[in-house]
Amino acid sequence: MRRCICLVALLGLVVPAVAEDSDARDIVKKAIKAMGQTEDRSVKAVTYKANGTFYGMGMELPFSGTWTIEYPNKTRIEITDFVTIVVDGKQGWLSAMGGTLDLPEDQLTEQLESIHADWASEIVPLLGKDFKLSRVGEGKVDDVPVVTIKASYPGRRDLTLHFDKETRLLRKLEQKVKDDSGIEVNQETLIQAYGQAGPVKVPGKLLIKRDGQKYLEAEITDYKYLDKVPEDTFRRP
Repeated sequence: MRRCICLVALLGLVVPAVAEDSDARDIVKKAIKAMGQTEDRSVKAVTYKANGTFYGMGMELPFSGTWTIEYPNKTRIEITDFVTIVVDGKQGWLSAMGGTLDLPEDQLTEQLESIHADWASEIVPLLGKDFKLSRVGEGKVDDVPVVTIKASYPGRRDLTLHFDKETRLLRKLEQKVKDDSGIEVNQETLIQAYGQAGPVKVPGKLLIKRDGQKYLEAEITDYKYLDKVPEDTFRRP
């Protein structure tokens, strides 16, 4: 009898976890469909332009630039008349004012975490075998009802994704980041509007907050999916 009771108790602990993961995957699959994506699509690389305002470090600076990202660990960010940041796997550089420096290890780590978050926000990669998904619950983002999941990945910080219950599109992504002083803060990326890249819905307007404070606003244009990025894209500037 005692063995039966223990077995029932064990099942009571295990079954909800299995059901929860299944629910989370179902949420992701509905989001993929809502985006106009397919579950078997390989998201290799993207490029887009952005312009907006940066509010970090007590400043309010307009910017425009071009982003090129090759998943899972390469990026080139070119901010017009200001700075170019390049990450090629385990190396990174920053070029500004006619000089180029190696990215410090902590800044390289933050860039790699950012690339990972961008990859996850493409949604299709969340169905990969290395992602562990769990349903967190429900709530609201700007008074819009959402359903929330957590995504865990080996060697990366956890991500929390909030999906619109009606449209099934991603409304907000939360992650832990380290600010310029090395202090860990909560970053929220709110997708305020969507655009199109062919048949696929893509972010069109973003608001990023850190610990509840406005950090960056941006409009995204010329969003394109790429099968291959030129080899010299991620060379040292």
